[in-house]
Amino acid sequence: MNPMLHRTRRRRFLVGFAPEPILTNSRGDFEYTGLPILARETVGGRVVRFAHVPNRPRLRLSFEAIDPAAIGSVCGLDGFTAAELWMCEPVHLDWVRHGTNSADLIDAARRTWAAHLRLCEG
Repeated sequence: MNPMLHRTRRRRFLVGFAPEPILTNSRGDFEYTGLPILARETVGGRVVRFAHVPNRPRLRLSFEAIDPAAIGSVCGLDGFTAAELWMCEPVHLDWVRHGTNSADLIDAARRTWAAHLRLCEG
């Protein structure tokens, strides 16, 4: 069996139990400035902005009043795959893993995405 396929299946299996954030090392493709902000929600005592990435089923997450502001992206909001939190800033990893913050971020992103689709589709 292909080891990468095994790791992907195992990761998806484990994500089903607890939404563990995935840390990516490419911060270069994370751009949130200039993107339309669809919602602001308080998660774990911090205000998080949810910005729309055009032509992609994902939202960029960033803090409103904390530097560095970037958190990452919630991908898989189209319903074809499970929603996953991809972190680009390791500084916030402990906060995201604390309590239910990871699950709360994903749930807030799903609500924001659904409201955005309802608004766009009429």
